[in-house]
Amino acid sequence: MRHKVADLNGPVHFLDLGGAGQPVVMMLVLGGSASNWMAVGPQIAKTHRALAIDLAGFGQTPLLNRSATVGANTELVRAFITEVVREPVVLFGNSMGGHISVLEAASRPDWITAMVLVDPAVGGTHVRRPEPSMLGVIAALERNASLDECLRRSTFRPSRSRPGRAPAAAKSSRPST
Repeated sequence: MRHKVADLNGPVHFLDLGGAGQPVVMMLVLGGSASNWMAVGPQIAKTHRALAIDLAGFGQTPLLNRSATVGANTELVRAFITEVVREPVVLFGNSMGGHISVLEAASRPDWITAMVLVDPAVGGTHVRRPEPSMLGVIAALERNASLDECLRRSTFRPSRSRPGRAPAAAKSSRPST
């Protein structure tokens, strides 16, 4: 694991957990940091290139002249993907990171191949018990299934959705481009 900093209109800290293959970009819960992913990052790095980003105003990424809003951090993630990763990614998003994942996938489905959302902070009907697909992921992870198997079973793939079918939260809070 390496701590790295990218210059994206100011310093952006991220953890490069190593690995090879399709990149996975992990985003935090409100008030968290890239290190929140240390429990699962090394396992993901066994089959994918694993990166965990500190968004503006969180972890080791200072605000400076930037905003910590969802819209501003969505633009930061977009810049991180295009300027640092430079290829399509799988997004892992927890809470606010899930909201940012939905927004980014809705606006650029060609760059987001899949998403894993952990309690995403998006509007709409809230589930009081785990979705069956999430139970499948939990079971697969517990029996050491590969990340590819987990993704195949339970992720939303933006490129396979019909145009205009973005979640309501993505439509209502999409940042300007």
